[in-house]
Amino acid sequence: MIGLFKGLALTLRTYLTPAVTVQYPEERLPIPERQGFPNLKIDPESIDTQTREFRYNCNACGLCAKNCPNQVITVTRKDIDGRKQPDVYEIDVGGCMFCGICIEVCPFDGLVGSPLYEMAHPDNKALIYDKDMLTYRLEYPVLWGEKERKWQRKIKELRY
Repeated sequence: MIGLFKGLALTLRTYLTPAVTVQYPEERLPIPERQGFPNLKIDPESIDTQTREFRYNCNACGLCAKNCPNQVITVTRKDIDGRKQPDVYEIDVGGCMFCGICIEVCPFDGLVGSPLYEMAHPDNKALIYDKDMLTYRLEYPVLWGEKERKWQRKIKELRY
């Protein structure tokens, strides 16, 4: 009989505590701004406003690709003006689990987490992002207005 009352008391306590579950697309919890998908950072000192050319902080060392648990990062490098820069930098969004290991292991501060995390798409080829799509432009909205609009269009396509 005591066991019955203990069970009922536990049920009553659980019933009166606030719910922890969030009904996800209707209700969204805020995530930290830098907890989303990894993006390439631009070297702010290298920005040329006339030609709109820049360099990345990344020197394509490949540590991010080597440490990625799902092996979804592809990096090749080339020399530009005597400085190593990524020639090909691709991430397969479909395989990325947003763990942030690539951001942590980068010794050149070349990657930053973005606020984007909803990137589902029915076409697998659309889930492979190249370095143009991965360039973090939120700090330079005026300078990169055209590319920002392209980025926003791509995001809308990915969200259907």
